[in-house]
Amino acid sequence: DRSPILYALSKYLHILQELESSEGDLSPALEESLKINEEDFQNKVANYRAMIMKWEDDIEAANRETARVKAFKTNRENAIERLSTTLDQTMKLRNLDKLDMGLRGKISYRKSVAVIVMESLLPKKWFNRKVTETPDKLRIKAALDEGKVIKGAGLETRYNIQIK
Repeated sequence: DRSPILYALSKYLHILQELESSEGDLSPALEESLKINEEDFQNKVANYRAMIMKWEDDIEAANRETARVKAFKTNRENAIERLSTTLDQTMKLRNLDKLDMGLRGKISYRKSVAVIVMESLLPKKWFNRKVTETPDKLRIKAALDEGKVIKGAGLETRYNIQIK
């Protein structure tokens, strides 16, 4: 729940507005409120920074774990493919189309039909057409930087928060 933090920040801004409306005349009470709220504000900013950095570390750890799991999965898929190929070759060498091992399982072949095409010989009517158009932002930026006017495009300066 962010409402207590937002309340504290808005309270701090209210004190600043009060200071501004008093034309810079800083009463002792206002000075004390400002000091306390500045400290609260600094603490909250430090806490936000710490949480953001911790969560960024968590995300990095998750990315490493995802890569580890992906490598494990790929390794297992490759091992399955090698074992299946070996099994297939062995079955064909022995002229077996099925093998019943009782409680240990069964191995057999299933009939399937695959479409084989030679694209260079295939008439165009048998192709799907997929067209994707996206704006070339690098070229657009370069042109705008050179001073060219492009209808529907422009540059926008942005300020992105950087937490270190």
